[in-house]
Amino acid sequence: AVRRALEVCAEALPRAPVLVHCTHGKDRTGLLVSLLLHAAGASAEEVAAEYARTDAWAATAEGRAAQEAMLPARLAARLDLDGFCRASPATLHELWRRVEARYGSVDGYMSAIGVAPATRAALRDALTAPRPPAEGGPAAGGERGQ
Repeated sequence: AVRRALEVCAEALPRAPVLVHCTHGKDRTGLLVSLLLHAAGASAEEVAAEYARTDAWAATAEGRAAQEAMLPARLAARLDLDGFCRASPATLHELWRRVEARYGSVDGYMSAIGVAPATRAALRDALTAPRPPAEGGPAAGGERGQ
């Protein structure tokens, strides 16, 4: 499912914006967006900071209520919803640590799930803008920036 979602983004992004969403944006959506940001060349710190932006809403009373409404009652009663609704940078750093321990790197994970190098390149190209030429110099040789 993750590979296919990345492929759909790679196919669609050159033509139109893509909306990725869920109740909180910290679990499956958080993983998908973090992989998109990684493909675009964002650092682990930048990805973790973006992931943590979810916390601004998810940890509020409204965010907690939305999450609770989506969970089966038997599960909601057993969870610490305040903790469950949090989206801290530490959570994403721990995810990356586990991915790196198992696959060697985030790119290794993407390869293991079948994300082709061409798909990664398409994502990078769609999510970044060409760098402007250096003042008084030649174009930046096709390099891309964020």
